[in-house]
Amino acid sequence: MEVRMYSQPQQYLDVVKLSLQRLTQRAGTALKMSGEIDGAQIHLPHEVYDLRADKISKGKDLTSAERTGVRYIVDGLAERPIAAEIPVDVPQSEISFANLNFGRFVQATKDGIQDLQGREGTGSYEVRLLRFAAIGLMALWLVDDAGQTSSMYPLDPAPPPLESRRLYSESDFLAAIRPLAEKRARPHKDGMVP
Repeated sequence: MEVRMYSQPQQYLDVVKLSLQRLTQRAGTALKMSGEIDGAQIHLPHEVYDLRADKISKGKDLTSAERTGVRYIVDGLAERPIAAEIPVDVPQSEISFANLNFGRFVQATKDGIQDLQGREGTGSYEVRLLRFAAIGLMALWLVDDAGQTSSMYPLDPAPPPLESRRLYSESDFLAAIRPLAEKRARPHKDGMVP
C-alpha cells in the first residue's frame, strides 16, 4: 500500500513556520518549547475534514464532511509532537495560523500514518484526517487516486463500537458511527442540538 500526504501549497508551510517562530520567541508558552524552529521537522501534511452529528444522523455519508484545514505534525520543537493547523476557508491572501494542538490525537495521528505506511497491500492513497468532535472521534481517511473513500482508520482512543488502528470500509464505518451521531443529535431539553 502506498500512502501519501497532502501536496500543500508552500504558503501553508510558510505560515506554520512563521507562526511557530513567533511562539518560540514568547515566554510562558504552555508547550515548553525545547528546540529551535530551524531544527524542527514540520512534516506529514494532511487535510482536515469535520463531520457533523446532525448530518450523519439524517443519513448523510462522508461526502457531507467539510474541509476545514491543513494540519502538520511538528517534531523536535517541544517535549512531544505538536499539530499545527491552517484554516482553508479563508482567501489565500488571509491565510493564518489556526491552532496548535499537543493532545492525545497528535501522537496517534503520527503513529497511525506510520502504521499505514508499513502495511502490505496495493493501491495509492492520500491520508486525510476526519474529525468528528460530537462523538470524540478522530480517524485517518484513506482516499484513492479517483477521490473515493477506500478505508477509515480510527485513532486511539476510538469510541465504542469502533476499534482503534483497524481499517474499516466506508459502509462499516458509517454503520458504527450513525447510532452515536443519532444519540448526540437528539435535541436537549432547551431544544439545542450539539
